[in-house]
Amino acid sequence: MITFLDGPAAREHLMCRRAPLFLRVVFNPRKRSDAWDALDQLNDQPKPSEQLHAYVRESPATWMHIKGTRKCTSGIYAVARYRLCETQPPDAVMRDTGLWQQWCRDAVTPK
Repeated sequence: MITFLDGPAAREHLMCRRAPLFLRVVFNPRKRSDAWDALDQLNDQPKPSEQLHAYVRESPATWMHIKGTRKCTSGIYAVARYRLCETQPPDAVMRDTGLWQQWCRDAVTPK
C-alpha cells in the first residue's frame, strides 16, 4: 500500500505494483470515485484531463501479498510512504515518460 503523507494526495492510499524513488501521482477531477492514481508502471501515461504531482519515496519500499476480492486483484504490492517533491517539474516533463525519467535521473545525480 502506497501512502501519501502531504501535498494534494495527503492521506490517500493506493495499491501499486512498484514503488520507484520518484512517483507521478494523478488526480482526475472528472471521476467521482477512484479519482487518485499513480503512474507506477514504466509504460503508464497520464490522460490529458489528469492533474500531475511529483512525489518522492521517504523510506525503503517493502512488499506484501494481497489475496484479492472483488475490488483488488491478488498479487504482490508495494508498501511505501511518499512526500510531495519540494520542486515540481514542469507539466510538459511530467506528461512525457522519457523527459520524466530523465528528470528523475538528474534529481539523484550529484552536480
